[in-house]
Amino acid sequence: MNRPSGAALRPLLVLQIMLIAFSLAMALVKEAAEAWSRAGFWSPGVLGALAGAVSIMALYAVGWQKILQRLPLTVAYFNRGLVVFWGLLWSAVLFGEALTFFNLLGTAVVFAGLALVNRP
Repeated sequence: MNRPSGAALRPLLVLQIMLIAFSLAMALVKEAAEAWSRAGFWSPGVLGALAGAVSIMALYAVGWQKILQRLPLTVAYFNRGLVVFWGLLWSAVLFGEALTFFNLLGTAVVFAGLALVNRP
């Protein structure tokens, strides 16, 4: 069985880093919403979080186009399912939200699907 080379795995690694950044942008949007309810729209917390989210999303958009030059769309798009995992992680770590059994089960199903799509 042929194992993928390091060069073949590099686009997948870059994609995963991009997806982590994408999920952090979503966490910044949630932080902006919470800050807005506490201090109003023009507070530095809201504006900073929104500026950070927009900046990350702009970089993500450019990176996504570059990734599509190196990976098939089906592989790249299916890997976006990992945003579910990162979103759960950030909600627990950054916002203190509880992880339920069904959250973890759903994430396991996503991982199983990704493993099937990304197998060599």
